Amino acid sequence: RMLRLDNGLVALVISDSAVDRAAAAMSIGMGHFSDPASVPGLAHFCEHMLFLGSDKYPQEDALFGALSGVGYSNAYTASEETNYYFEVQHHLFAAVLDIWAQFFIAPRFNASAVDREMHAVDNEHRGNLQRDPYRLWQMLKSTAASDSPFHKFGTGSLETLRDAPRALGLDVRQELLDLHAKGYYADNMRLVVLGREPLDELQALVERTFADVRAGDGKRLRDERELAAAPYTAANLGRLFYVQPVEQQRLLQLHFPLPTQRGFVRSAAAPLIGFLLGNEGAGSLLSYLKYRKFWADSVGAYLGESYRGFALFEVEVGLTEEGVAQVEEVIDAVFYQLRYIRERMEKEAAAAAGGGGGGNAAGSGGDGGSARRQHRRAGSADDLAEIFEEDRKLDEIAWRFQTKKDEADLVSELASYMQDVQSPRDLLGDPSRRCFGVPERAHVVQLLRLMRP
Repeated sequence: RMLRLDNGLVALVISDSAVDRAAAAMSIGMGHFSDPASVPGLAHFCEHMLFLGSDKYPQEDALFGALSGVGYSNAYTASEETNYYFEVQHHLFAAVLDIWAQFFIAPRFNASAVDREMHAVDNEHRGNLQRDPYRLWQMLKSTAASDSPFHKFGTGSLETLRDAPRALGLDVRQELLDLHAKGYYADNMRLVVLGREPLDELQALVERTFADVRAGDGKRLRDERELAAAPYTAANLGRLFYVQPVEQQRLLQLHFPLPTQRGFVRSAAAPLIGFLLGNEGAGSLLSYLKYRKFWADSVGAYLGESYRGFALFEVEVGLTEEGVAQVEEVIDAVFYQLRYIRERMEKEAAAAAGGGGGGNAAGSGGDGGSARRQHRRAGSADDLAEIFEEDRKLDEIAWRFQTKKDEADLVSELASYMQDVQSPRDLLGDPSRRCFGVPERAHVVQLLRLMRP
């Protein structure tokens, strides 16, 4: 049941008599993209500080003490969201929910805890430096345009949270209070509560527990924020970087900036491109790279993050030693596959509009190379519709018989989705809601036209 409290807080309450534990999650529509330029990592630091006591429950360990041995709680700070969640045994849910709710009503931000939590954030950052996925992601961000929020360093460190602000004469605790006031209000929050109680009881619990969350002006920070500046322009695209990994691995990653894909919840365009690039069947990109050239042992493609204003589509190829030596040929093969799919679809669309037949595009030149000779699975619009329907049915089976999720993970995921999706069935990811008609075909072509060298 979806409801909106008088203060503007939108909540989803879920009743399930078979659930093992009760759980709740709160998504704040503000992440490190909102960090002031002078204090990188401030939103993440705010997440840490929020756990350390409230006016009603001033003890710094009030929540973790209540959860000891009976549940757990955690949080994360993303680019445009901060997400808090917990799960606990049913008989303690109402009491723990009240402690947790005070994070969003009257947190204390104790001055005595500031330095200690700065060190905790710094330790997290130092640990990340030994993690290859984090290092690759941060390198990608650092190469973005400096005026894009994607360029920001979101984790924070002693240098960004203490030393640099101190040199500028800034009071970081005041900066923290200002940031909290900017994004932590009811209209900018999305809450999910899961329990065994009937929906009416859960709704009443939410209404009395969260009634004192500060109301806003009816607008959300996510909606009011200007569109993010494009992270990559002609000046910083088309570049190849070599990175020395911490662990033994050989990877090629290609990142394509696209228009934001928010609002395309039911569209199959991006997932279909991912499937066509990443499938392992005969005639696929992987079959060419793995069995004919021995350059790769895996290919994956997917829409990664979709932000307000832009999105990133990623192709990742697991390389062999020979593939590392032939990396430019591997890149050439990826672009050939993209061009082949795009031109076939464009020709089919032209034929449907009376513009002539849609022949095989394998011989047209430009961004091909030796990959032109590889065999290709048919790529017409009808073929794509069949592929989509087959993939959708498999997804629907997997969705209907999916493994039960941890309660805290489930509510956290749903709260995050609620920042952009309102339909309960769309929130749950029901594949039967996805479609592939004329608009989706045009959407595929639109995206493929942007995925060029």
